[in-house]
Amino acid sequence: MTSEILIMNKESVALAADSAGTLTSEKIYTSFNKIYVLSKTAPVGCMIYNHVEFMGVPWETVIKLYRNNLGDKKFSTLVEYDQDFKSFLVNYFSEEYQVVFFKIAIIKILNLIRSRIEELKKNIFQYKGAISPEELMEILTKVIEKAYNFLSVQGLNSSLSPEDGEKFRALFKETIDENIANIYGEFNISDDLKGKLFEITISSFTKCIKNQPNFFESGVIITGFGEEEIFPSYSFSTMNGVFNGKLMVILNNSHSINLEIGAVIRPFAQHEMVDTFMEGIDPNYKAVMDSYHKDLLFKFPKSLLDIIERKLVEKGLITNIPHDIKREFISELETVSEVEFKKNQKKFSDYRLHNHINIVINVVQALPKDELAAMAESLISLTSFKRRVSMQAPTVGGPIDVAVISKKDGFIWIKRKHYFDPDLNSDYFNTSPDNNERR
Repeated sequence: MTSEILIMNKESVALAADSAGTLTSEKIYTSFNKIYVLSKTAPVGCMIYNHVEFMGVPWETVIKLYRNNLGDKKFSTLVEYDQDFKSFLVNYFSEEYQVVFFKIAIIKILNLIRSRIEELKKNIFQYKGAISPEELMEILTKVIEKAYNFLSVQGLNSSLSPEDGEKFRALFKETIDENIANIYGEFNISDDLKGKLFEITISSFTKCIKNQPNFFESGVIITGFGEEEIFPSYSFSTMNGVFNGKLMVILNNSHSINLEIGAVIRPFAQHEMVDTFMEGIDPNYKAVMDSYHKDLLFKFPKSLLDIIERKLVEKGLITNIPHDIKREFISELETVSEVEFKKNQKKFSDYRLHNHINIVINVVQALPKDELAAMAESLISLTSFKRRVSMQAPTVGGPIDVAVISKKDGFIWIKRKHYFDPDLNSDYFNTSPDNNERR
């Protein structure tokens, strides 16, 4: 994981990113680059998160190849840079390369499911000292069916047509069947589970899986100014590959500064500390409070009616309240509770908006470039510090890279790490395509 942020006002864009990255489920490195110059001549930058590779190629390589391909070409709007970059991705990977990549990726998906089975198997073995064939089959069935049930209700990636999905299925059927036999052969699983494993593998690539970890998904943020734009903007996409001449995009949106919207603060990846800073409350704590308040309001009608019924029975006024009347009474009170809950939610939301969010946004609108950069760096540092003093894995950390993009000055590094000693490599800076140590 990682923590990154983009802050914009009318004058400039500030980007900040940590250097942490996970290559396996346990090993975390703190030397990854996530911010890049996208154009040698235009005020446009790029930031990536989640997976450090795209189609098996490091993002750094892909972005630098695109930058060389772009050359001195400029576009009127930032959206055109985004579209051109995506076209480059589609054209760069040949059909032969795509087939090889997905064959390797299929093995990784099937091994990922197998590793989950082995993890649960290990837990039971440590607890009981042994595991029966029946228990093993139960674990295997639960893991496969859980993944299958989740993926089966997801829609096809909007970038792909039904024909693309069928082509993917036909093209890799033999590979999937062969690797199911190799990886799960010892379990002697049923044809039904084999079929579900097949569908899981296909869906992992062709379905649109939002708000869930994706083994191959990368996020790409392109930001800056088009030639005819006086205010900055950004385009944000998540994608997991190229197939059949199409970029498999999962999410895609953009945001622009204008006369009505003077500032934007947009965190990416791990953003709970930025949310806490902006709203004045931890998002997880808020979710728990909302859940408790809702439970309280919806359990109250029945408890209230039970008390009324008990008191009336004790005083001999009734023997009991008929079930249909009780149900009608509870239903009406639940309706009132729902209305009151939504009112309170809006009051809390309005309070956060007026007393926290708007105050920060109003200040950001007026921040100069150096203060914008300092704010971006501070918010990433806050997230990193939180990870260090908690029991969670240090998935945010390492040096923080910071850059600012403005219409006049272009892409400027404020803080930037190197994998080498700059004092020993002066030629690198002398031969750089510009004098800003561009990556």
